[in-house]
Amino acid sequence: MNCFQARKEFPNFWREHLAPPIADELAGHLECCGLCEQAYRLFALTAPVLHSAPEAVEAMLGGADAERPARRPRSAPAGDAVGQRGMVWTALSMLVAASVIAYFAVASPGESLTDALSNNRPSSAISAVQEPASSFLDDFAG
Repeated sequence: MNCFQARKEFPNFWREHLAPPIADELAGHLECCGLCEQAYRLFALTAPVLHSAPEAVEAMLGGADAERPARRPRSAPAGDAVGQRGMVWTALSMLVAASVIAYFAVASPGESLTDALSNNRPSSAISAVQEPASSFLDDFAG
C-alpha cells in the first residue's frame, strides 16, 4: 500500500469499516511510514467533528429539539447609535489623515532607480583625493 492509498482510507479506518486484511495492511503502512502516521494522528484529531454522522453531532449538541436559553435583546439608548456612528467616522478620518501624513512624509529619492543601479557617476561625484573621515574626538580636540 502506498501513501496515497493509505490516506484515502483514513476515514474508513477510523470508522472501522475496512475489511480486516486491508485494515492490517494500512496499520502496517502506518507503522513503517512516519509521514502517514503523523497525518493519521492529525486526521484522528479532527475526525470527530468533520467525519461524524450528523445525528451524532446533534446528539452531542443536545439535539435539534433541545431548548436553548432565550437571549434578551439589548436595549440601547437613543443617543448611543449616534455616538457609535460618530466614533466610526472619527476613526475613519484619523486613518485617512494618518495615511496622507505618511504619504507626504516619505521623501522622494534624488535619483531614479536606473541611475542608482548603474555605475555611471558624474565626474563631479568622483574625487581623486579622499578626505579621511573625522572622528568624534577630533571635533573636541580642535
